[in-house]
Amino acid sequence: MTEQLFELQARISQTLTASGLWGALFVILLAAQVSEDITSIAAGLLVAAEKLPLGFAVAACFLGILLGDSLLYFAGRGMGGSFLRWLPFRPDPVKLQRARERLQRNAGPVLFGSRFVPVARLPVYLAAGMLRIPPRTFYARVLPAVMIWAPLIVLFTVWMGNDLLQL
Repeated sequence: MTEQLFELQARISQTLTASGLWGALFVILLAAQVSEDITSIAAGLLVAAEKLPLGFAVAACFLGILLGDSLLYFAGRGMGGSFLRWLPFRPDPVKLQRARERLQRNAGPVLFGSRFVPVARLPVYLAAGMLRIPPRTFYARVLPAVMIWAPLIVLFTVWMGNDLLQL
């Protein structure tokens, strides 16, 4: 992971030098789709090394993370019931409706909390899309979580940056 981190940091830094902030934004948006945590840490290290403005790094990571969350949600919506036909078992329609109602009732804490629980986002966001949780409900819970998460990771990395850069 450390090797990937420094490789991504170097790639963003090279793009920043060659293409300016727009190029760095593009790389951060794409890299966040592969690993948002490594991307956010790399952006924080670039801020610590004074190669990237803090506000830009936080905003770019925020947009990259939100893009990834949106892709998961809309992939779930796109799959919808057709995904269930590919399963080797058939979910009971009554239980499926109960799951939908339970997720709708608890959408706030489940969608918000999944941002802070490792490996929870993928299944929760896909399920939210597949169970047709309204986009308004999804974004009302996910946006605040990303608004906390992106600055938290970038700022923590900036704070630890000098120590990490000397590894």
